[in-house]
Amino acid sequence: MKHIILIISFIAIICNLSAQEYSDTIFFDSAWKEIKSDDFAYYRVVKEENNLFHVTDYRKSGEIQMTGGYISEKFESREGEFIWFHKNGNKSRLTNFSNNQPIGYSYEYDKQGNLILRYIADIKSLDNAKSIIKHIRKFRRHLYRKIKYPKYCYNNNIDGNVVVDFVINKEGKAVDYTISKTVHDQLDAEAIRVIEAYSKWPVPVYKEKETIIKLRIPVVFTL
Repeated sequence: MKHIILIISFIAIICNLSAQEYSDTIFFDSAWKEIKSDDFAYYRVVKEENNLFHVTDYRKSGEIQMTGGYISEKFESREGEFIWFHKNGNKSRLTNFSNNQPIGYSYEYDKQGNLILRYIADIKSLDNAKSIIKHIRKFRRHLYRKIKYPKYCYNNNIDGNVVVDFVINKEGKAVDYTISKTVHDQLDAEAIRVIEAYSKWPVPVYKEKETIIKLRIPVVFTL
């Protein structure tokens, strides 16, 4: 009887230990590169639970920046709901992931927490995904043909990749441009100009309904 009690107690201890959450804090610089020093821009609190690594990212000043879950502690594959936040604590964006792929709709909010945009983030989710992908290839060729290198940037050896986010709306038009990676004001303006000049997008369709999709396109400027 004593042996049985000891075995049960041992099993209970093992189960209790396995149920305990793993936790850690990781520090990052402004480019989200992991660092060890105190000179950080963000820090991440990690907790492992139910075979998922739940993370909460904070700005150095303490405001929450993002919450979400990863399949492994390498933080390479997103899983489940991810929420990003404005500095005032209101959420700025929400996207669900499965095996690191966005699923369904994503949502963007203004600083007051009001919904301002609902869109499909993953082209592959669209009913007419093949058509959209085909037009992205045409669009890239359009960029290379239509780009006019700004004289100031050309003369001063300024080059690089300008990354532009924009929306294809229900009319098949590119709208709501945002520069997510800037190089120079004149290169940024030229990138938006050539994107605006392309007017051949098909209307995105999701589950047999017209919708909108958000794209991120790098515009390459090389000397």
